[in-house]
Amino acid sequence: MLAAFAIWLGFKRIEFYGMRLMESGEPIAARACLEYWLGVAAGRGIETYVHPACDLFAQYHLVKSRTVYGYDDVRLVEDRT
Repeated sequence: MLAAFAIWLGFKRIEFYGMRLMESGEPIAARACLEYWLGVAAGRGIETYVHPACDLFAQYHLVKSRTVYGYDDVRLVEDRT
């Protein structure tokens, strides 16, 4: 994750533009991971900026299912709004 690498390199500011992780085919955990590392950066005093067009820190509602990952066939439903 580049945010963690930027922290390790000692950057003073981290900015994200145009990231739409929910629409890019990335695993759902990728967005949470990036949000975590931006929180770590903020906690260390690194200035962070996320452009409003990015879907980071947006609230998504997930539905718990009784299907088994990797076993049951699950249809994904996407909201393009």
